[in-house]
Amino acid sequence: MKKIEICPSCGLEVVTESGRPSRCPRCESPVGDGGPESDALLSLEFDGGAQGASSSYPVPEGVSTIGRRSARSTATVQIAVTDGFMSKVHCRVTAQRRGDGSVEAALSDAGSANGTYLNGRSLLPAEEAPLHDGDIVRMGNTELRIVFR
Repeated sequence: MKKIEICPSCGLEVVTESGRPSRCPRCESPVGDGGPESDALLSLEFDGGAQGASSSYPVPEGVSTIGRRSARSTATVQIAVTDGFMSKVHCRVTAQRRGDGSVEAALSDAGSANGTYLNGRSLLPAEEAPLHDGDIVRMGNTELRIVFR
């Protein structure tokens, strides 16, 4: 199965195939199985929509920022989406492993213009809402599903 993944080093979108390790054509960093996904605590599964193709983005421990890709933007985001209704820095996903091995994750809106919705409920700017396996997040015309590993 082919997936679109983000290079953890340079942010380039790389098409990978499940079960086959890949390297980023720009910086040669490992991407895909055996790469950043192996350290992921959860993943964001995009349905296609504004992305143009279904894709999965691994979320490692720490803070991952989601935003709109723009040639003129100097914003740094870990997950860049081509949705004109998203802000350059739209929202953040924070994930951490607890002492018992379980994963705790939260979503927060970064002051976006069109809002961030968790399971249909609008988040206030800077509000942090807990995430659970199967949750649906909507930002602009983009919808994704939270998948815990």
